[in-house]
Amino acid sequence: MRDQPGHGHVQEVAAVPHRRSILIAGAALAAWFRWGNAFETGQKPSTLPRGCFAHSRRSSAPGTPSENEDDREIPAPISRSGDHQFDSALMDMLERTSRILNVLPAFRYYDDWRYAPSGNAEAIQFPSGTDGTVYFGLHLLQTLRQEFGKDVLIGATAISAHEFAHILQFKHGLVEKVTRGERTVRRQELQADFLAGYVAGKFERNRLTFPSELVALAIFKIGDLEVSSKEHHGTHQQRRRAVEEGYIAGNRFALPLPDVIEQSTDYVLRL
Repeated sequence: MRDQPGHGHVQEVAAVPHRRSILIAGAALAAWFRWGNAFETGQKPSTLPRGCFAHSRRSSAPGTPSENEDDREIPAPISRSGDHQFDSALMDMLERTSRILNVLPAFRYYDDWRYAPSGNAEAIQFPSGTDGTVYFGLHLLQTLRQEFGKDVLIGATAISAHEFAHILQFKHGLVEKVTRGERTVRRQELQADFLAGYVAGKFERNRLTFPSELVALAIFKIGDLEVSSKEHHGTHQQRRRAVEEGYIAGNRFALPLPDVIEQSTDYVLRL
């Protein structure tokens, strides 16, 4: 794992627009395959820092692996969703999100069949040369189209912002800090929710239509009551509240990122 910078060492992302455009800009979708066979290493998730945003519903098909198994391979990447206009719009939103959170992840679609019909997205600190990779399931995208309709871009951006927040956690060494003493990933997930709300607040402050209600709805839908499960992400109310707190930090107070990292950490540690 790379060295983790402290709060005072967040560097200005605008200084590296070329590298960012290679990783995030819509015109560079094909370039994200430049790592070639790096994704065929056979590495297991148990060896890679991971953050997962999963719908609570799971496929009941025989032989479907459980959500707690740690033997999944790196997902096979898919370059496009099949909707060029949507992909271009989403890439623009992800570019903005990466600047707000000061992270440089790669982004890939994948076939999230194991989580059908609802779908899944997740973040993995892999490969080297990036802050990590966000995998967004095509089943999840279809679910968002059905549930959000014309606002599907907001739903997809909100979930992606949650995953980018996991990338930020990897980068700043926050996962161990917020999960210490916890039996579940709840604090890790709620901090990502807080940061997704912060992104939404910044969008609104910059006059992009990005209502917190829809962001909360995207995340609220995947809260759960399985408080004893290792994969417990937080209840519906906890997740919505985390989004709202982050939104206030980004919109009303316009806090800088280092302050929000500290505030979100303190917030989940008090839970």
